[in-house]
Amino acid sequence: VISTETLVYLKLVKQQYNWGTR
Repeated sequence: VISTETLVYLKLVKQQYNWGTR
C-alpha cells in the first residue's frame, strides 16, 4: 500500500522534473 505522503512526494518530484525540462 502506497501512503499518501509517497504519492504527494512523487507528484512534487514529477512537477520539479517537468519544470526542469521546460
